[in-house]
Amino acid sequence: MKRPALGPIRILAVALIAVAAVFPVSTDTVVAAETLDQSQEVAGGNTAFYQPQGCPSAGVKGAAQTFTAGLSGMLTRVELYLAKTSWTTSAEGVAIEIRAADPAGSLLASSNTVLAADVPFEPDFAWVSFTFAAATGVTAGQVYAIVLPPDLVTNDDVDPTYRWPGPFADLYAGGVTWDLYCGFPTWQPYSGMAAGWDRTFRTYVDAATPADADLDGVLDADDVCPGTVTDAFPRLMDNRYSYDGTGLVSGLLSNPPHTIQETGGCSAVQIITAMGLGRGHERFGLSRSALEAWIAALL
Repeated sequence: MKRPALGPIRILAVALIAVAAVFPVSTDTVVAAETLDQSQEVAGGNTAFYQPQGCPSAGVKGAAQTFTAGLSGMLTRVELYLAKTSWTTSAEGVAIEIRAADPAGSLLASSNTVLAADVPFEPDFAWVSFTFAAATGVTAGQVYAIVLPPDLVTNDDVDPTYRWPGPFADLYAGGVTWDLYCGFPTWQPYSGMAAGWDRTFRTYVDAATPADADLDGVLDADDVCPGTVTDAFPRLMDNRYSYDGTGLVSGLLSNPPHTIQETGGCSAVQIITAMGLGRGHERFGLSRSALEAWIAALL
C-alpha cells in the first residue's frame, strides 16, 4: 500500500519536530522587562528626618511622595534616594507602602524590608530598591503615594533615622511631598507652598502585564468592582452565595457556582451594595436570583 504524499504543511511540521528534538525549547518562564516610568532625581536641600517610631521636633514620623502613573501595568519596583543619619545605631530596617491617591488612601502594596546595613551613612546617599511580594497594578493617569509609614517598630526611641531628600523646587508636576508630624492627626501636603517640594524617587512598571490591582483575576480595564476581597457574612445560609477568593459559591449543589469573571470582578458583598439589596442579603448572603440578574445585566 502506497503511503500518502506529505503536503507542504505536514512537511514543515515534521521538520520543526525534528529540529526540536535536536535543539529542545527552553521551558523557563520569561520575565517581562520593567520600564522606568516616573522619577524625580534631584536631591537638593530639603531633607526629611524620617524617624518612624519616635516623635522628635527635628523630624517626621511619616514621609511620602505622590506620583502620577504614566504607564498602565504592574508596579514592580520603587527606588528612593536615602541615607542614615550619623547617629543611627539601630539595626531596624525600612519598608515602604503604596497607597491610592494620597498617603491616607487605601493600601495597595507593602514592600520588602531593606536592612539598615544596606543604607549608607550620611553624607553618602544611595538609590535603595524596594520590591513587592504581591505587586499592584497601576493605571496611567491615576495618582498613587509612596509612603514611609509610621510605627514600623515597637520601641519608642528615635533610632534609626533616615534622610529622604528633595529640592526646594517643584520639579515633578505629577505629585507632591507629604509629611506626618507629631501632634498632627493627618498627613500634610506641601502643595500649598509657593516653591512646591518633591522628594527623590523612581518607579518601575511592567507594562507588558495588564494591571489587576486587586488580584481577583479580572483586569482593571474590565473590573466593575475594584478592591475585591473575600466575603465574610455574619451567617451565610446554604442557599445563598459568597465569594471565596476563587468564585461565587453556594452550599447547595443545585445552585451552580459562578466565576468572578462572570460577575465582572464583583464579590457577593459588592453586588449587594451595588444593587441596594436589603439587610437579609447583607446578613445571609447573595440570593441566586439576584446573582443571576446581576450577571445578565453585564452581558
